[in-house]
Amino acid sequence: MVSFDIEGVPAPRIRVPTYSRRGSLVTCYKTAVNDRRPKTVLVVDDETELLDLFFVVLEDKGYKIETATNGREGLKAVERRMPDLIVVDIRMPVMDGPEFAREFHARYGFRVPLVVLTAAPDARDSACAMGAVGWMCKPFELNQLVHLVEEHIGAA
Repeated sequence: MVSFDIEGVPAPRIRVPTYSRRGSLVTCYKTAVNDRRPKTVLVVDDETELLDLFFVVLEDKGYKIETATNGREGLKAVERRMPDLIVVDIRMPVMDGPEFAREFHARYGFRVPLVVLTAAPDARDSACAMGAVGWMCKPFELNQLVHLVEEHIGAA
């Protein structure tokens, strides 16, 4: 039996010396659990300065950051690598946040938490309508950003 990790790649197997009930040494093979894989955050926003800020702050905390400037690019990024968390703006060109969320959920379900980032006054309602687990209003404090990410996927 071969085990696969989240990206569909066969997980490595490691030799584990084990003793049988009779006390003789036997070798077992177990699937290695890769807990050291950096947690990935996909940020989808058309403001490049904001994408740069996310990159600097979250990479410094140990997260891997993927960025996209619209929903269509965001879906392509997801096809390349499934993130652990998605932060998405509502208003963007090409494909906006609600359309991205509908398409993402149609393709992949709700296995990755989605957080809405917006300057709109109805952020909570928009987040709920998009099936998001949370929201953050622009402008925001950097500690809010880090707390939000840690709350949904844990520390890096």
